[in-house]
Amino acid sequence: IYINGIERGNSTAASGTFVSLSTFWNIGASIESGGLPFERFFGNIDEVRFWNIALSASDIQANQNRTVNSTLTGLIAAYNFNHGIPNANNSVIT
Repeated sequence: IYINGIERGNSTAASGTFVSLSTFWNIGASIESGGLPFERFFGNIDEVRFWNIALSASDIQANQNRTVNSTLTGLIAAYNFNHGIPNANNSVIT
């Protein structure tokens, strides 16, 4: 696990392949089996990226503070959350 490009923990306990689920993903909250959030992230999330490869600490640090090119090897989705006007009514922006 990396936080801001610095390794904070590691494990070899997980194994297998990542499977596609028919359920929703939650960014910023853990969801209990009843569908209600039970752990929330209190902070700001500026950008989320999904990769299908493992990144090294230097890979993360080289790209963490910039918008990345969508053609980078292994990048399968990038959400920048940079639409709209700060502190304005952005309810019509999807």
